[in-house]
Amino acid sequence: MTLKQRLQLFLSESGKPQTYVAKAIGMSNAVISSYLGGGYRGDTGKLEEKLAAFLTLEENRRADRKLSINYVRTQSGKRAGDILSLAHVDGQAVVIIGQAGLGKTSALRDYAGRNPDVILIEADPTYTAKVLLKTIAEKVGSESKGTLNDMLNGIVDKLTHSGRLIAVDEAESLPYRALECLRRIHDRAEVGLALVGMPRLLVNLRGRNGELKQLYSRIGFKLDLGDELDGTELGQIAAANLPNAAEEVVEELVDSAKGNTRRLVKMLHGVNRLSKLHKEPVNVEMVRQFKEMLIH
Repeated sequence: MTLKQRLQLFLSESGKPQTYVAKAIGMSNAVISSYLGGGYRGDTGKLEEKLAAFLTLEENRRADRKLSINYVRTQSGKRAGDILSLAHVDGQAVVIIGQAGLGKTSALRDYAGRNPDVILIEADPTYTAKVLLKTIAEKVGSESKGTLNDMLNGIVDKLTHSGRLIAVDEAESLPYRALECLRRIHDRAEVGLALVGMPRLLVNLRGRNGELKQLYSRIGFKLDLGDELDGTELGQIAAANLPNAAEEVVEELVDSAKGNTRRLVKMLHGVNRLSKLHKEPVNVEMVRQFKEMLIH
C-alpha cells in the first residue's frame, strides 16, 4: 500500500477531516489536498516523511485502544457491598477505609450502579460544606442556592422517609463543617450514610479535639480493607480481564501488582498494549518489561 493510499484509508476509516492531518504535521490544508490530488509541487520527500510518521503514530493509537476493565466482585468487593447494603437498608452510618488502590471506589460505583437511588458523591479537596450541599441538592432535586441552612433544609425535606443512601467517596478530604452537614442530614432525614476513604478518615471523624464526637458516635459499622488485596482476588481480576492469558502470566501479574488493584489495572493496560503492538499473545516477558516502567 502506498503512502497516499494509507492516508486516504486513514481519512476514510477515522472520519477525520484533512485539516486534522494538516495541523498535526504543521502544513496547510491546501498542501494535503494537492498531495492527494497528485498536484503537489513542493518537497515531496519531506512531506511524505512527515505523513509517514503521522500515520504510524495514528495507526499505533488505533491499535492501542485501552483494555476495558471489567469489575470483578471479589471477596473484598462483596464485603464492601454488604456493609453498604446495611447502611442503605437500615439507615445506618458506616465507614469503609483502606489504602489507595484497593478497589474502594470501584466497589462503591458497583453498588451505586446496582442501586440507582444511591446518592453518590465523589469528593475532592475543593469540597467545602457549600460545594457538598450544592452537589447533594442538585442530585436530589432540591434548591441548590441560598444559605447553607436553606440548602440543608431543602435536602432534608427531599430525603425524609426516602430510604436512600448518601455515599461519599474520598470522604477524608471533607472539612469539619461538611462532615457536620452530613451528620445533620443523616440524623434529620434518617437516611443511610456511607463514608469511604483512606485510613486517616477515622482520625478526621474523631476530630482533633473531639469536635465531631456526635458524628463518630453514630458510626455503626466499619470495614477496614487493610493495606493490600489478597493475591487470590488479584488473580481473579487478572484472569477475568485477560481470559486467554496463561496461568504463569496471571501469576506474574499478581506478583507485579504487589497487592494493589490500581497497579494491577495499569499492568493490564500495559501488557495489552504491548500485545497489540507486537501482534502476539501476552507473555511473562511483557509483564516483566512493563513492570520495570511503572513508578508506583
